[in-house]
Amino acid sequence: MVTIEEEAIKLFEQGKKPEEVHKILIERGIKASESTIETYNRLWRNGYEGQSAYLKDLARKKGSESWYEHQSKLVRERGFKNYPEYYSYIIKDSNFREIYYSNGSDGINENNPYILMLKFLEMKAASKDITETNEYKKLKEILKNMKPKERLTYIEKLERGVEILIKLGKIDYGNVSLLYSV
Repeated sequence: MVTIEEEAIKLFEQGKKPEEVHKILIERGIKASESTIETYNRLWRNGYEGQSAYLKDLARKKGSESWYEHQSKLVRERGFKNYPEYYSYIIKDSNFREIYYSNGSDGINENNPYILMLKFLEMKAASKDITETNEYKKLKEILKNMKPKERLTYIEKLERGVEILIKLGKIDYGNVSLLYSV
């Protein structure tokens, strides 16, 4: 049985673009998102045989033997015994699920306010001036284009993220007045 990734790579080797590959796979009855196909293409262009090879290389660069070991180390740092415990905690909270589904993105992601808030809190813990950061500027830009009700809903999501981070023991303070000054 051929995986979606293997099928996509065969098509990339034939010179197909990610959009074309996505369309061909859909026609063949294979379901895959465009972003997944783009990820496979990016990995293939960078010389990786697949996503597992990339994750193994990434784990080694971060000082672990395998991706599983790297994940385990990260969740222990967050106060959990193992990855299944971490997953079950997050999956129970509908608002906080976004952290899990963001795949630990290191980028500034406006669709995931919790990741943005986590970055703020890490900077605050390190006594950095938050208002000078790219994350703060991004938040200000995001909120500028929102209607008052949308803005309030977004800030409430950030506050919920703070509450959860306090419960996880990631932070021992919860002053979110900064959010209302944006």
